[in-house]
Amino acid sequence: MKTFAKKNGGPLMEEKIYVGSDKSCKTLTEALKRIKEKQRNAKKEPNKIYCLLLSPGLYREKLSLDLDHVIIKGTGQKPEDTRIVWQDGAEDLDNRGEKLGTFRTPTLYIDGKALTLENLSIENLAGPGKAVGQAIALALNVNRALIKNCVLIGDQDTLFLAPLPEKAIQKKGFLGSEAWSKREENANIFYRCKIEGGVDFIFGSGAAYFEECLIKAGRGYVTAASTPPGAAYGFIFHACRVENRDTIEEPHYYLGRPWRDHAKTAFLKSYLDKGLYPQGWHDWNKEEAREMSCYEEWANEGPGSQIFERVAWADRLDAMPEAYQLENYIDYFDFPAGQRNALLS
Repeated sequence: MKTFAKKNGGPLMEEKIYVGSDKSCKTLTEALKRIKEKQRNAKKEPNKIYCLLLSPGLYREKLSLDLDHVIIKGTGQKPEDTRIVWQDGAEDLDNRGEKLGTFRTPTLYIDGKALTLENLSIENLAGPGKAVGQAIALALNVNRALIKNCVLIGDQDTLFLAPLPEKAIQKKGFLGSEAWSKREENANIFYRCKIEGGVDFIFGSGAAYFEECLIKAGRGYVTAASTPPGAAYGFIFHACRVENRDTIEEPHYYLGRPWRDHAKTAFLKSYLDKGLYPQGWHDWNKEEAREMSCYEEWANEGPGSQIFERVAWADRLDAMPEAYQLENYIDYFDFPAGQRNALLS
């Protein structure tokens, strides 16, 4: 049994649970039930980390997790060897004939703390946003999440990073969001991941650092941040590649637009493909957001990196802010020792 140093207490013990057609747990659902049963005895084992090791294969499961200190890892040679897939779209109807709404569509929804996902492909195969509406592949409401070497595939709203904005614009509120009532300062790190989508496919109010990620952009907007006012961090993309998802030659996507007025997003030392509109950013037709949002670029490369036609309300940095270094982000949010070591060792 593996042990990890714990910053503020005794050692964390790792227990492995194997998942696959020839394992003791045939499905992820079965394995997660087993963990929940074990965690009911948390007073007996307060410092336990559970590591789910998934055999290569297709896991056609829609999952909603409420777990702490869990690692879910695919054991294939590449993320695409271990796929978790579902196909709910916001326009789909539930058994009462009501639309699902955005926040009942995730293939994988996780609520908890100290989560690690590694070497997995998580996909929402509902289809194009114009036909099915929003369709989330991965939704995280996690206090300190590390997503390492994973693939996230969808079209509109592929990746949601909670919490939700404090107020909904629509009269009916955030449809299907009952599970999102918890409001915490969530922080996430995506390391060497591939994220694919079209409209607003990385969105939400949580902080997120994207390091050496491949972003495959279709027609629309890469990000739609709703960063809380005064937050130190929004979305940071460092040493990433933003490439065309589709075979479209002309410009067809923006780096971001503000879901809420204080949206905060930075692209730093990244490659920007020719599919990017030269303006770079969009204000979602909200002039007030131009003054309150924070859109930044520094030392980017590629045909989309030319800043001569960028919108006047986006910032071109002369140097990378010290706070935007990955190690400083990790320190600011006090990531657990195991996640810290996985990135910095």
